[in-house]
Amino acid sequence: MKNNQNDLIISIVAIVLGLIGFSIGFFTKRQVNPPPQPEATNLAPPQLKGAEVKMANSLPSSQQGGAAGAAGGPSIAGQGGAPTGPPSRPSIGGMSGG
Repeated sequence: MKNNQNDLIISIVAIVLGLIGFSIGFFTKRQVNPPPQPEATNLAPPQLKGAEVKMANSLPSSQQGGAAGAAGGPSIAGQGGAPTGPPSRPSIGGMSGG
Protein backbone atom coordinates (compact mmCIF):
# COMPACT_ATOMS: atom_id res chain seq x y z
CA MET A 1 0.00 0.00 0.00
CA LYS A 2 2.88 2.32 0.61
CA ASN A 3 4.02 1.99 -2.98
CA ASN A 4 0.56 2.89 -4.32
CA GLN A 5 0.34 5.91 -2.03
CA ASN A 6 3.72 7.25 -3.27
CA ASP A 7 2.67 6.74 -6.87
CA LEU A 8 -0.59 8.59 -6.22
CA ILE A 9 1.22 11.54 -4.60
CA ILE A 10 3.75 11.73 -7.47
CA SER A 11 0.95 11.58 -10.05
CA ILE A 12 -1.06 14.35 -8.37
CA VAL A 13 2.03 16.58 -8.01
CA ALA A 14 2.93 16.00 -11.66
CA ILE A 15 -0.61 16.87 -12.79
CA VAL A 16 -0.68 20.04 -10.64
CA LEU A 17 2.76 21.16 -11.90
CA GLY A 18 1.64 20.46 -15.47
CA LEU A 19 -1.50 22.57 -15.01
CA ILE A 20 0.55 25.39 -13.46
CA GLY A 21 3.04 25.29 -16.33
CA PHE A 22 0.27 25.25 -18.95
CA SER A 23 -1.57 28.17 -17.33
CA ILE A 24 1.64 30.21 -17.08
CA GLY A 25 2.37 29.56 -20.74
CA PHE A 26 -1.19 30.36 -21.81
CA PHE A 27 -1.68 33.55 -19.80
CA THR A 28 1.77 35.02 -20.45
CA LYS A 29 1.89 34.49 -24.20
CA ARG A 30 2.89 37.42 -26.41
CA GLN A 31 0.23 39.71 -27.74
CA VAL A 32 0.90 40.36 -31.40
CA ASN A 33 0.57 44.08 -32.13
CA PRO A 34 0.13 45.06 -35.76
CA PRO A 35 2.82 47.46 -37.01
CA PRO A 36 1.78 51.11 -37.43
CA GLN A 37 0.67 52.27 -40.83
CA PRO A 38 3.52 53.91 -42.78
CA GLU A 39 3.26 57.57 -43.70
CA ALA A 40 2.21 58.42 -47.21
CA THR A 41 5.16 59.12 -49.48
CA ASN A 42 5.10 62.25 -51.62
CA LEU A 43 5.81 61.05 -55.16
CA ALA A 44 5.33 64.44 -56.85
CA PRO A 45 8.35 65.87 -58.67
CA PRO A 46 10.35 68.31 -56.51
CA GLN A 47 9.76 72.03 -56.88
CA LEU A 48 13.06 73.66 -57.77
CA LYS A 49 13.69 77.38 -57.46
CA GLY A 50 15.14 79.26 -60.38
CA ALA A 51 18.86 79.84 -60.01
CA GLU A 52 20.79 82.85 -61.23
CA VAL A 53 24.40 82.54 -62.29
CA LYS A 54 26.61 85.49 -61.37
CA MET A 55 30.13 85.72 -62.70
CA ALA A 56 32.62 87.26 -60.27
CA ASN A 57 36.37 87.50 -59.79
CA SER A 58 36.39 86.73 -56.06
CA LEU A 59 34.31 85.38 -53.22
CA PRO A 60 31.31 87.50 -52.20
CA SER A 61 32.79 88.41 -48.79
CA SER A 62 36.27 89.19 -50.06
CA GLN A 63 37.22 92.87 -49.78
CA GLN A 64 40.54 92.57 -51.57
CA GLY A 65 40.97 91.85 -55.23
CA GLY A 66 42.69 88.51 -54.64
CA ALA A 67 42.04 85.59 -52.37
CA ALA A 68 42.72 86.23 -48.69
CA GLY A 69 44.51 83.74 -46.47
CA ALA A 70 43.08 82.10 -43.40
CA ALA A 71 42.38 84.25 -40.38
CA GLY A 72 45.73 84.94 -38.73
CA GLY A 73 47.69 83.58 -41.66
CA PRO A 74 49.50 85.49 -44.40
CA SER A 75 47.47 86.73 -47.33
CA ILE A 76 48.58 87.50 -50.86
CA ALA A 77 49.14 91.13 -49.92
CA GLY A 78 51.84 90.04 -47.46
CA GLN A 79 50.13 91.16 -44.27
CA GLY A 80 49.25 88.65 -41.60
CA GLY A 81 45.69 88.09 -40.46
CA ALA A 82 42.36 89.33 -41.69
CA PRO A 83 42.00 92.97 -42.75
CA THR A 84 41.25 95.14 -39.71
CA GLY A 85 40.78 98.59 -41.20
CA PRO A 86 43.13 101.56 -41.50
CA PRO A 87 46.51 101.20 -39.78
CA SER A 88 46.94 102.91 -36.43
CA ARG A 89 49.65 105.57 -35.95
CA PRO A 90 52.80 104.32 -34.26
CA SER A 91 53.24 105.07 -30.57
CA ILE A 92 56.44 106.81 -29.50
CA GLY A 93 55.95 107.37 -25.78
CA GLY A 94 55.54 105.05 -22.88
CA MET A 95 52.91 105.06 -20.15
CA SER A 96 52.37 108.82 -20.32
CA GLY A 97 50.80 108.49 -23.76
CA GLY A 98 53.07 111.00 -25.31
